[in-house]
Amino acid sequence: MDYQRVIDEKIAWFWDYRLPSMVERDLSLGEPQTPAMGNRVKVVVGIRRCGKTWRLFQEIARLERAGVERSRILYFNFDDERLRPYERTLPAAVMERFYTLSPSARQGAYLFLDEIQDVPDWGIFMRRMVDTEAVCCYVTGSSSKMLATEVATEFRGRATRYELSPYSFREYVRAHGMVESALSPTAPLTEQNRLDLMRLCDEYLVRGGFPEAQSLGDIERIDMLQDIAANVVAADVLERHDFGSARIARMVCTQCLATSARKLSVTRLHNQLRSRGLSIGWDSLVSLIGYLEEANIVYRVLEYTTSIAENSRKASKVYANDHSLMTAVSSTATSDMGLALETAVYLELRRRSSFGRKNQVMSYDIKRGSTSYEVDFVEGDALLGETTNLVQASVSLGDPATRRRELRALDVAMRAGGIGVGTVVTLRDRETVVGGAGTIRIVPAWSWLLGREDA
Repeated sequence: MDYQRVIDEKIAWFWDYRLPSMVERDLSLGEPQTPAMGNRVKVVVGIRRCGKTWRLFQEIARLERAGVERSRILYFNFDDERLRPYERTLPAAVMERFYTLSPSARQGAYLFLDEIQDVPDWGIFMRRMVDTEAVCCYVTGSSSKMLATEVATEFRGRATRYELSPYSFREYVRAHGMVESALSPTAPLTEQNRLDLMRLCDEYLVRGGFPEAQSLGDIERIDMLQDIAANVVAADVLERHDFGSARIARMVCTQCLATSARKLSVTRLHNQLRSRGLSIGWDSLVSLIGYLEEANIVYRVLEYTTSIAENSRKASKVYANDHSLMTAVSSTATSDMGLALETAVYLELRRRSSFGRKNQVMSYDIKRGSTSYEVDFVEGDALLGETTNLVQASVSLGDPATRRRELRALDVAMRAGGIGVGTVVTLRDRETVVGGAGTIRIVPAWSWLLGREDA
């Protein structure tokens, strides 16, 4: 196939393209490497439409501010119908045209290759580039096509994988015009700042963090979110894994999203499908849920346990990649701010863990006598018996029974883990409770999500 005209058009478009103002994303890709043979490839993965392309543009803008000429930068998006059906020679043809149009780039080039994962043998091409050319490479793709195991296999330890998610609350506030100084953990806040942040947090728990959704009305936003879920099922489950039943895949995806912040019983789900006349084996259902997790649309949170073996028949909590996905597919969840809050807390803990704190985020059920206590999130290493952080999420502690339950569970877990501090994230409450096990901080969601627990 003659790609040259399309390739030339795309390269010329980027060289003429004026990068727009962008919402700064907090995911760091580290310092840019000086182009050289043997550099590590930086692979950015994430759910569809979470902003991977814009994160590349953010990095390109950073290079240009540092004085790198546009002619030494190649941005190329392979998700273009004019390039299909993909041939193995396509990436090599792109590079050849780039070097022809910009000969000086052979002395050192920055490559930003967007959605390359569907091109056959893309990994072989990338390995050749980093082994033989003076380049610094950035690659993006849907996460199910670039799993951690696959990236490790393709690049033989020569790649670093970064996970991008929809906006955090900090990024949401930035996107909606709040001055950057108010986002500093130590900057003083006016009373108006606090009221604005409280309002934005309420909106965030409803609207969610997908960048495109911020400018849409409710009907268009829900349609977009449902479209994301449908595309994940179609491309990342049915196509990638050759899963046989589109109806079962859609129903299981919807159920997982609607169950966000609650326990998902595979047994109950299996029985529900059978009651509707839908036949699927147990192992196939477990695999299907795993495919959805690979695609970064839902995450399972396992129970904190010192057992090495994972029991697939035990119910585990699931969380949607963004709380807006939960409400987009389930009318019953629309008004449940508690589920949205708990989902947002989990996602923030996951971000913080991926930004350098390598503790696993789990749930924690602990028994004392005949009484069982539940803590929403524990960070640590279960097999080593290490606990580093305990967090509850509750809309309000105004109800005495709720307050006793949440604080007692934290107290028991703090004693068991030898931790002197626990946290309850609420919508509005703020208080410090000192007890026998240590200090429990009760903080509003807006300040906890910004890392301003004392604001």
